[in-house]
Amino acid sequence: MFNLFGQEPYLLIAKFDLARLPVKILKRLPVHLLKQFAVQVELDSLWYWALTHDIVMSPAGSVFEQWPLKETFTTLLAAHCAKLGYAARDSVVDRLNKVIYEVISEPVKELITNKDVIVMYLCFPVLEGLVKFAMSPVIDLNGQVKVSSDIMKKQFRIGQKVSSLVVLLRALEANASTISSDPDLALNLKDFRLQVESIAASSQILPPYIKSGDGWDTIYYLRNVTLHGTKGAPLRSGLLTNLICLIVWHLMDEKAVSKELHNIATRPRNFKFPKCYYPPEL
Repeated sequence: MFNLFGQEPYLLIAKFDLARLPVKILKRLPVHLLKQFAVQVELDSLWYWALTHDIVMSPAGSVFEQWPLKETFTTLLAAHCAKLGYAARDSVVDRLNKVIYEVISEPVKELITNKDVIVMYLCFPVLEGLVKFAMSPVIDLNGQVKVSSDIMKKQFRIGQKVSSLVVLLRALEANASTISSDPDLALNLKDFRLQVESIAASSQILPPYIKSGDGWDTIYYLRNVTLHGTKGAPLRSGLLTNLICLIVWHLMDEKAVSKELHNIATRPRNFKFPKCYYPPEL
């Protein structure tokens, strides 16, 4: 849930227009946004996801035209940013909420009010597909090894299949410097993983993985209990979406992203641009 509760002075969005921040900071921002989840899912993350959507849908996101899950990814962000059913903060949201409860059919109402569960199930295929897309020099989208590779101290031959999300995440972190031209990807992935480990060790927000304290193991555990139907979906979609966005920002050309950020930062705020999410509505 997203709310303010007098926290405005402590939010990043109260101090900065995210679109005016340097690209280097925006790439790393999910590491710091994750710390806020010790309290709740903060509005800073919502703003960041909305900005990520607009960048990906701009010419700066052209690299994702070759990614089959681009539409699933944008659907994930749309579900996060959709405000129907939330507590009304203005007349527009109030009118939309009345549509939910007075006009639409019961199945549609259930779909809207339970979008948090739907979002959780979208996160894992998007994350796994994105990791394989990022590792396309060595692994195809089916997980088959394209070139003989040493993936996490295990030799994989051409044609072998890597099917484990935890192996893929570890391999992406370990090989980021060789498969990506972005020097920041390896460090930011490592620090994101360490932040997950810190949260899992110090609170009940994330389940600690029994066999190790590795952050990628924790995410893999969440994936298994969700997709294998072991338990009801644990609502950790904010954490996963921030990891997805971290990877997304590192796959785009920095100069093209900077140009698009300037366009977003200077466009009129009193006009709602079609298909744009940033800044998100409350």
